[in-house]
Amino acid sequence: MPKKSKYSILSNVFYMIHYTWKKHEKKVLFGTFLIILGRVAIHLLELYISPVVIQMLETQVSFLQFSETLLLFLLGLFVAKGLVSYMTQVIKYSKITIRMELVADINQKEMTTSYPNVLDKHFWNLGNETRRAVNSNSSATEFIWTVLTDLFVQAICFVVFLYLLSTFNLWILIIIVVFSLVSYFLNLSVSRFEYQHRDEEGEMLKKVSYQTRLGENRSLAKEIRIFGIQNWLDEITTQVFSIHEGFRRKLQKRYLFSRIVNLLLIFLRDAISYVFLINSFMNHNISLAEFLLYLSTINTFASWVTGLLDQLYSLSQISNDISIVREFLEYPEPFLLDSVEAFPHSQNGLYEIRFEHVYYRYPNAKDYALKDINLCISPGEKLAIVGLNGAGKSTLILILCGLLSPTKGKVLLNGNDISQFNRTDYYSLFAAVFQKNMVLPGTIAMNVAQSHDIDYKRVEECIQKADLTKKIKSLPKGLQSKLNRTIYHDAIDLSGGEFQRLFLARALYKPASILVLDEPTAALDPIAESELYQEYNHLTQNYTSIFISHRLASTQFCDRILFIKDGSIQEEGTHDELLKKNGSYRKLYDIQSKYYQGGDEDA
Repeated sequence: MPKKSKYSILSNVFYMIHYTWKKHEKKVLFGTFLIILGRVAIHLLELYISPVVIQMLETQVSFLQFSETLLLFLLGLFVAKGLVSYMTQVIKYSKITIRMELVADINQKEMTTSYPNVLDKHFWNLGNETRRAVNSNSSATEFIWTVLTDLFVQAICFVVFLYLLSTFNLWILIIIVVFSLVSYFLNLSVSRFEYQHRDEEGEMLKKVSYQTRLGENRSLAKEIRIFGIQNWLDEITTQVFSIHEGFRRKLQKRYLFSRIVNLLLIFLRDAISYVFLINSFMNHNISLAEFLLYLSTINTFASWVTGLLDQLYSLSQISNDISIVREFLEYPEPFLLDSVEAFPHSQNGLYEIRFEHVYYRYPNAKDYALKDINLCISPGEKLAIVGLNGAGKSTLILILCGLLSPTKGKVLLNGNDISQFNRTDYYSLFAAVFQKNMVLPGTIAMNVAQSHDIDYKRVEECIQKADLTKKIKSLPKGLQSKLNRTIYHDAIDLSGGEFQRLFLARALYKPASILVLDEPTAALDPIAESELYQEYNHLTQNYTSIFISHRLASTQFCDRILFIKDGSIQEEGTHDELLKKNGSYRKLYDIQSKYYQGGDEDA
């Protein structure tokens, strides 16, 4: 369904003024005001200089009076143009600063928003559109100052010229205003159509962007060549591009119709106005100086009306983009991120977490991913959560870590519902190694500490615990070695197992109470995975530890194992207890054992 802008034009203008004031860039406001005054002065001086000169020649004033008057006009123009030029340069970089402050706020929103928003398709579509409003000097959040300046100049001059025309012929005034209003509302209808279909175009642009990046994705290079899918990808790309081009073509037709009607209105408006003016002069109703003044006024007034309406139209478009920025920055947060409720810190750093009849269903999903989960995780316990892919293990962990909230049921921390606490405080309890981990474009030390404020002694201890010291010492720059070759040409690379140890060191560096390992070794072979899990077991003695895996043999050391199937806890116990039950856990364990034994024999 097409949407209307959530905020009015006036509301968005005041938002930008308030934001500019709040960011201590007041020079933009004062500079814009002075530029408006200077430009109005320039237009009025240029309007009157020729008629005044002709009038002085007709009345044969003295040379001294003629020279003084002309000099005053020229001096006024010099001062006004100098003021405009100077203030334009003064506020130029301040306008950029305001836009970059908004970019920083947008980045902050993306990085700190509640995790359910990360899964919200509308949130990310809105985010993509928001980037368009801040990505260049011509973007709405910077260009608004230019439009506001032009608008106020046009409005002030419109009032002055309105008065001049009203003293000549009221019908001319009415014709120019009516024709210009028709033109404006025609343009406005096109602008509204584009804004109301922004979500539709945003989805198209997302697909276009994805298809464009496919050719840049080196991970697909082998498949494209081996399976010969280049032509197939080209066909899909062409289809995606065609859909977007069709939408733009529909929009362009509306713009074309609007422009043709505008040109016709301009022709009729000028023809009628000139007939009236020439007729008045030929009948000696006005002098030559007045003829020149009214001719300039009519020509300029027509452009002022059109310009004023064009600026209003531009402001409406800019307001649409600013509305999108505001909608994104003010996007509702399902979690409490600024709660003042006291967080129940434990004196010994250990916590009990309890699930009470927890259900979870992803947005727009038909079935529950988790069903009636009842679970108590004791302080210091080593808990394994195992099961096949898609069983619901990772969803359970996301709820445990507070990244998702149950659709039904409660999660309790030491008996308190976690929904009442600042979610950021709750996050501080956890350190994690996930299946996919982010490598920061920075040094190894920075990647461990996740900060520029680095405790190098602690980094070295964590590197040693993660059995990565030998590798680090072999590097010429040691902990100062850079990672991420996309950013640094001299960055080093690590193997899959070395990266997993680096991520473990990162998790150990954080002073957390609960350590979560969500299938971090899924890309490793079973033997390497088993060895790494044994190290995890040794290194997590002082933590409440949660291990997630679909390989059952890797978590035998845990105090308790939950076997998850179809979103429910189907079996629970130690490894030996679950084998003795001869249930689903035993069947899957036997199948995996045979598979790995068979693989070893073949090798």
